[in-house]
This record gives sequence, C-alpha cells and structure tokens, in this order.
Amino acid sequence: MAAAAAPNSLGQSIKDGFGLGIGVSVADRLVGSFFGPRKVEVAGAPPAAIAAPMKPCYDQEVILQACLKKTQEGGFGCMSELQAYQGCLQKFSGYSSSKE
Repeated sequence: MAAAAAPNSLGQSIKDGFGLGIGVSVADRLVGSFFGPRKVEVAGAPPAAIAAPMKPCYDQEVILQACLKKTQEGGFGCMSELQAYQGCLQKFSGYSSSKE
C-alpha cells in the first residue's frame, strides 16, 4: 500500500510562488534583451498634447520670447508678437505671466 501524498503546506506554496515569480522575471529580462525595452503609449492623446503646458497663452509667449532673442533692437521689432500675446492675456484675464 502506497502512502498518501501529504497536502501542500503553506511553506511549500510560498516556495513555489517565489520560484514561479523569479522564473517569470528572468524570462521577461531575457525577452527584453532580445527585443529591446518596452514603450508605454497613452491611448487617445497625441504626444504633443501630453507635453503641452496648461498655460492658455503659451504659444504666443514662446513666439514672443523667440522674437526677442532673435532681434537686437531691444524688442521693437517684435511689436506684432507682443500685441498677439497681450491680446491673448486679455482673453484670459485671470492668467498673466507678469506681476503688475
């Protein structure tokens, strides 16, 4: 008569779980070394929308700053950019980059 197999103890289940977890981790690293790192993508949003700051007049401000850096006339060559930026700030009166 053969002895009945003892039911798995809690300790044995924990050892099996750790063994499985380590095996999966090693396999994941091995596959990653062949195919390169994973890339996480956000569904439904274009990359530019993710990186864009939440300032309402950000685009106008960037254009104005680029013009000011480009011109050596003390900013007088950037009047149209300045007016566009000020017009945007007036639309969003609660937002202002300068303290008055």
